[in-house]
Amino acid sequence: MKLHAKWWAALALLGSASGQAFAQNQPIEVQPAPVHQVIDSDDDAGPAGLPAANTSESAALAPEGALAPPPAADPGPRVAISRRLIDAAGAFDGYMHRASAIKADFNNGAMVAHAVALGSVYEPNQLQQGAIAYAALVALQDPLFVQAVQDAGSSPGAREAFAARLADEPQWVLNAGAARRAATRVSAVLGRMGAQLVMAGAAVKQASYDLQIQGWSKGPIVGGDARLARIKAQSAMPVSLVVADQTHLIGGLAAFRAGEGASSAEAETATAVVTRGMALAALAVLGKAGDDQAQRVDALLNDPLDAECLKMAKLNDYQCLAVAGPHYENLFCLGNHAMMDTGKCIVSAAGGGQEALLTQADRRSVFVPVAMNTTEQGPERNAAFNTTPAAAGIPVPVAAVAAPANYSPYTGPTE
Repeated sequence: MKLHAKWWAALALLGSASGQAFAQNQPIEVQPAPVHQVIDSDDDAGPAGLPAANTSESAALAPEGALAPPPAADPGPRVAISRRLIDAAGAFDGYMHRASAIKADFNNGAMVAHAVALGSVYEPNQLQQGAIAYAALVALQDPLFVQAVQDAGSSPGAREAFAARLADEPQWVLNAGAARRAATRVSAVLGRMGAQLVMAGAAVKQASYDLQIQGWSKGPIVGGDARLARIKAQSAMPVSLVVADQTHLIGGLAAFRAGEGASSAEAETATAVVTRGMALAALAVLGKAGDDQAQRVDALLNDPLDAECLKMAKLNDYQCLAVAGPHYENLFCLGNHAMMDTGKCIVSAAGGGQEALLTQADRRSVFVPVAMNTTEQGPERNAAFNTTPAAAGIPVPVAAVAAPANYSPYTGPTE
């Protein structure tokens, strides 16, 4: 049967355009994400921090540091994904954009210290898992891939068998129709994000040489040991997204449908990060990626090669910061290790050559948008994949959680 227009309109996802309607149906009061400002201002006089990250898909921050409204939500069907996956995807997306937005226009030690904190704070294991989770969200924006997975899981038995095989053999997802085209898109998105971070890091590294003609850059770092200890403590704390962060992450997904879907190229192979992400996307379409499927989800979240790469990037950054003396050496550590090394890990995880240039989460499912063809569907498929309450046509809202004692990935760490 055809999808009713009323049902489509009711599925607007946490976007600013639907905030009023959502509030009328939400049984609890949502606490907005706190506004985080800069750390470290005990060096030379000057601006307290750097410009916040802006992305081509959506602006992460308003001029004064507050989260900007996300793009208007794209009405459409959705699937439930574990809260842990959303937290990881947001941690990845937030770090990559805020670190890539660091500009090499430093003029005092306070700006250097703030940039080091923005670019050095991330939990490596969550960032690695976040790359896989983000790959899953991107794959869900390909309507042909979503439909192919639906076709493969046309009955309860088929869905269970497909889900079980994906958990054991993630690469099996490439056998689904349009999967290889979707893999090309996912690889391109991750590769571009990694390359942008590498390029931004290269500019910061070059600045560490260029700025040595300015006297302030040779001044000693004030409280360097305490700063490094704070960076390590914040980096050890995985991110838990508040509602505003979820809205920002999910609100930008629809942009990939128009921006990355033009290519018809099909990948012959795909990296472990890409295939695991697509396998997670397939599980979500099959209704097998919620918090009640933790074992299957967890089995797909780890790639040893990417994890080791990020671990070494983080270790090199710490070792460099530990022996840095003047400000320009801090800049070198930031550009060369925190940014370039990390970006190269993501480029590699996406399948690109280097020349082309991851606290316990609250485990509740979060609805994310998926792209679907609007052709008629059989009654069984429609019932199986329609996760919205039929009566009201409004999704059950996720309960608000207390603001985490860490930081928003889109605004960076704070003291």
